[in-house]
Amino acid sequence: MSRAKLMELTKTAWIRTRFDAPWIAHRASRDPLLPNSWIQLYETASNPQRVIEVVRFWAKKTILWRDEIRSLAEWEEIIKNGYWKPSDNHFDVELHLGKVDTAGSYFIM
Repeated sequence: MSRAKLMELTKTAWIRTRFDAPWIAHRASRDPLLPNSWIQLYETASNPQRVIEVVRFWAKKTILWRDEIRSLAEWEEIIKNGYWKPSDNHFDVELHLGKVDTAGSYFIM
């Protein structure tokens, strides 16, 4: 399967998952008005065109394509060490696609 086709199918499935399990698009940020306070964020819209823009932006930020070739154990270590603080305004869940040493194969993590 080509990279473009895999990315298209992955994006479609990931967006569908967002509608089935909206908490994967959650993020938290510091409240600038109150010390030691957080804002819980989930963005949506009532305008259908705006919904498409919001979801595409979210998918672009949360689907991470990795071109390096690594074993599953190596990918797990990289992902495990890629953490962020709750105040970083970072989406809670990411989807990683990592290359495997077999031609045309990927881990979906």
